Amino acid sequence: MAYGDLKVRNLIWNTGSGDNTVVLSTLLTGSSPNWTGTATGVNLTLSGDLQVNGTTTTINTTILQVEDKNIEIGKVASPSDTTADGGGWSLLGSTTKTFNWVNSTNAWTSSEHIHLGDNKKFLVGTGSDLQIYHDGNVNTILSMNGALYLKGDASNVVGIQPRNGENAALFYPDGAVSLWYDNSKKIETTSWGVKFWGTTNHLSWIQVSNDDKLRFNDGVKAAFGNSDDLQIYHDGSNSYIDEGGTGKLILESNSEIQLQISGGVETTARFINNGAVKLYYDASKKFETTSTGATVTGTLNLGSGDLYLTGNIDFDDSTAAGNNRIKLGYGDDLQLYHTGTDSRIINTTGDLKIRSQSLKLETTDGQEYIRCTADADVKLFHDNVLKVNTHSTGIQIYGDGSDADGAKIILKHLNNNSTDVISSILFSNNAGEAARIQAETVGANNTGVIKFYTDNAGTSAVACTIGSDGTVSDSKGDLRKIVQNYKTANYTLVSSDAGKSVVQATGGTTITVPNSVFAAGEAITIIGHSGSDITIAQSSGLTLYNTSDGTTGNRTLASRGMATLIFTNGSTAYISGAGLS
Repeated sequence: MAYGDLKVRNLIWNTGSGDNTVVLSTLLTGSSPNWTGTATGVNLTLSGDLQVNGTTTTINTTILQVEDKNIEIGKVASPSDTTADGGGWSLLGSTTKTFNWVNSTNAWTSSEHIHLGDNKKFLVGTGSDLQIYHDGNVNTILSMNGALYLKGDASNVVGIQPRNGENAALFYPDGAVSLWYDNSKKIETTSWGVKFWGTTNHLSWIQVSNDDKLRFNDGVKAAFGNSDDLQIYHDGSNSYIDEGGTGKLILESNSEIQLQISGGVETTARFINNGAVKLYYDASKKFETTSTGATVTGTLNLGSGDLYLTGNIDFDDSTAAGNNRIKLGYGDDLQLYHTGTDSRIINTTGDLKIRSQSLKLETTDGQEYIRCTADADVKLFHDNVLKVNTHSTGIQIYGDGSDADGAKIILKHLNNNSTDVISSILFSNNAGEAARIQAETVGANNTGVIKFYTDNAGTSAVACTIGSDGTVSDSKGDLRKIVQNYKTANYTLVSSDAGKSVVQATGGTTITVPNSVFAAGEAITIIGHSGSDITIAQSSGLTLYNTSDGTTGNRTLASRGMATLIFTNGSTAYISGAGLS
């Protein structure tokens, strides 16, 4: 093989079908040389345009340098999106990496990742209005101009995940938006409002589209304060506003606070700024505070407990039964009212008790008429002068010194003295009335008697009577006489004969002394008031001693004789007298 210069005029090659001559001068200096076959050279410098026609153009170099600023591909006679479809770049490797224009999506499509370095931005918009970049620490999607939208298609969710697989927010087309905590859903919008999730399931919701209400399920509480100090909830049966025992529960309004029921159509209470508090029953006002106190319309009824007053209670005069009264007790047992003329306290059941450490009843000018002291006395006054004073042992009555007769107790029956009148002083114990002193006046002339009763059983219990004529009598008769029991026939002594004289007149011959009729100490005198002797007979079981000789048995009382019997017990008696044998 020779090395050096070669000087020839023409080149001839043979393709097997004949020789072909290439005139070098024509190839090198021709305006439009026509190359066929393969041309091989070391360097090629063209001063004009280069057009390569064929199927594949291969540039086998390490670095391809193109000084042109603009490279056009897809250059055909009539360029269009259809002719451009699929155009782009392909990088051969174990798999082909492509960057192509896809006409159906109207977009450039890359088969591989696009990686930008730190602080290198993905810029969108004429003025770089949208920027996406990483500065080495923070990833940023920055909208420099206009609104920033994240949009999905009509069938897929748009989600935000702070790390792979952990949802923070999900946005469903034509549906809900949900917010999550540690991949656990907590809030979700619905067609009617918003759902909230807590430690259990669906706890509460806000219904916005229909009636703008905030709703919580039964048992779920709206809590306020660092320690849930205020709680509002419904337990399935009742509704609660629970202050929790810390501080005060305060409702504030610049104008007025109202409490209403029945869907707001019926007011139960009103609290007016710088004004009254009003309470209602069935929308009718019953209680109202005023600058001086309070006004009650209707009846103030205390079912139980106490009523404490530091001011006045004003009632209009009672013009009809039951009107404008203070009533106490389930059956209005105690009533206080003013009739327009006088004041009244009426007690219809049980006792009326007034309790105080010290109680004084005074007239309007301050004069006492009753004073009661705890663990001490009760005093009654007349014209502010003490008249009666109780003591631990009884009652003391005072006069005022102007009456010569001294202190008086007057039992006066308030009638016109035209009929009989009875006044009594009763003596009793816990078992009932045991005795009484009764004064009876007869007619207008005040003629009367005083009777002493051993019990309250009636006239049969009269123990002693003082008559208007000064006589004193008991059940036996006048105490200034020996009461006689005059008999004209045979007679057996009875218990009422004790203390009497039994006169046996003509017609009777025997007086029998019974056994176990008389008590020890009782005595009976027998007078023979006839012209014949009479027999004093000893009944069976009775021992009758004759005091003159100690013998027992029947005795004979001579005409005009008198004998006295004294009993030592019911079965033993002693007899003595004149004309007794």
